[in-house]
Amino acid sequence: MATAFLHKGGYRIFIATNGIEACEIFERNPQAIDLLFFDLFMPEMGGRDAYEYIQRLKPCIPVLFSSGYSDDDLPDDRDLKQLPYLQKPYVAEQLLSKIGELLKPE
Repeated sequence: MATAFLHKGGYRIFIATNGIEACEIFERNPQAIDLLFFDLFMPEMGGRDAYEYIQRLKPCIPVLFSSGYSDDDLPDDRDLKQLPYLQKPYVAEQLLSKIGELLKPE
């Protein structure tokens, strides 16, 4: 659904099935990627680890995390709680609004 929402919003997207693939896609297209949108829990490498890897390559890249787990089930990580997060399920307007906020120039 997120893919459909983002296409509807006019965004060009790259789709990865796991964190390792996301890192590889980023390495091949660093200038074409302006924001990362990760599920926290992905196969092979989670979203948090993929973000930390990519952030070393492009330190100021914005990120949005999402998960279907409740706040009580998320890792108790103070840094994680400071990062942009969108709880599943969400609707298109919520996702597009959050991404719009993150991409606004400061």
